[in-house]
Amino acid sequence: LNYDILNKGLEETKDEDWVLNYPPEQSNEIFQAVTDVNGILWSPTPDPKTTLKSIKEHSLMFFQDANHFSPLGHFFIASALRRILLSKNTTRSDRVGEFDSFDSCNSWYQGGDIRLEHSPMNMYQWGMNNNGMGLTDGKYALEVERTSSWIKVTNPNTEELNLYVYSMATSPKRHYPITNVTIATAVDLGSATVENRVQIIPDANISERIASSYHVIKGTYLGKVGQGDHFVHFQPITGNSDRPFRVTGLALSKYGETSDMQGFFN
Repeated sequence: LNYDILNKGLEETKDEDWVLNYPPEQSNEIFQAVTDVNGILWSPTPDPKTTLKSIKEHSLMFFQDANHFSPLGHFFIASALRRILLSKNTTRSDRVGEFDSFDSCNSWYQGGDIRLEHSPMNMYQWGMNNNGMGLTDGKYALEVERTSSWIKVTNPNTEELNLYVYSMATSPKRHYPITNVTIATAVDLGSATVENRVQIIPDANISERIASSYHVIKGTYLGKVGQGDHFVHFQPITGNSDRPFRVTGLALSKYGETSDMQGFFN
């Protein structure tokens, strides 16, 4: 990204051409959460007098996608948070409360560490690169081959929880297969009770512009599961794909959306 060209282009626009979108209800929830724990609300981009001025002043903090922080941006945020922690004399043992015991998120996308029992699958790794601050660890996903594969999840609670699976939807010049996902009570589908079945179409509702530029993760709602062990079975379907189906995480939650979610990653 040539920041001189960026700023020259910004000069050709007016402040009213830009909008900072902060939904009031979201802001209220954030302020209340901070107040409840006697915390501090800090923003890397203070409320600007004008939106255009803010974009210019903070452009170096972001990569060219204007979404991910650059090495300078990460350093700026880390330094500010460190100053706040030092000023409050915090320690590593400080606790502000307990997490909701109902939530359980297992994601191996960032580090490749999976704590769930699963059938033999290859842990695929990609994206090792030098970001200017040292080598990154890359990204990780379990690869589902043409034969059925499974991952075991356990709901320790007495009430039903929502179950989600996170998988690769698209990435530049790659296509992932349509896959049937089944929640069952056992490894052997022939003898198991099927609790629910969902078909995942990885690149559904994703624009060509996004699909050709970013690695996209899709979160899919699989249904509710009761107390005990459950086996999430994956069965890819032959289609327009040149890569195996790739799973990046599973989550159990008392709360949450029952529609698909997606996120963009470089």
